[in-house]
Amino acid sequence: MGQMRHAAHFYKRNLDRMDGEQVEGPELVEALLFLATYHRSQGDFAEAERYSTRLLDFGGPAKEDAKALLREIRSVHHHQHQQHHHGMGTLGSLGFEDEDEDEEEDGDDGGDDGDEEMDLEGSF
Repeated sequence: MGQMRHAAHFYKRNLDRMDGEQVEGPELVEALLFLATYHRSQGDFAEAERYSTRLLDFGGPAKEDAKALLREIRSVHHHQHQQHHHGMGTLGSLGFEDEDEDEEEDGDDGGDDGDEEMDLEGSF
């Protein structure tokens, strides 16, 4: 995990440089996508959303990746809010270290899955 944090540090420095020089292009897109994905994996959804939102300004695959990241961030945030609201605060937040696997496992717990699926479908 230390390598990812180290890479994020240098992507951020490079992004700051490109922003200062008002440079746009594939290098900027790569930095934004890496940082959005990295912060999402760390549970820092505000930062992940910030970088993903910037990616929406670019066309092609970058824009589609950004939309997917933003949907996932909203979904995870909504899911965490529901668990916290239902008295599962800390336990719910522990389940998001491996988001993809845990979301599938959560589907079998007999909880509010029906409501959650409706909300997720509405956000797509």
